[in-house]
Amino acid sequence: MVSDNDLAFVKSSKYRLKIIKFLKDRVIATPNDISKTMNIILSQVSRTLSELENRNIVICTTPNRTKGRIYRLTKTGNEVIHYLEVIDS
Repeated sequence: MVSDNDLAFVKSSKYRLKIIKFLKDRVIATPNDISKTMNIILSQVSRTLSELENRNIVICTTPNRTKGRIYRLTKTGNEVIHYLEVIDS
């Protein structure tokens, strides 16, 4: 079950919400993919991904790379986005 804290955390930032929606639709992405497609500066994308990773909402599947890191939603991230889509519809 998704926690209210995770839902509030994601909803409290337009960047967090946009990025997890982006990852839901694309399954995996690099920070550069997100930045270019969503027109968000790369440093903001990286910071937001870090915040989401610390909350176990996204995971970096290539942590040893310095460029081209791949991110995807975790089970928690998928539950969060599913729940937010249900309450927004």
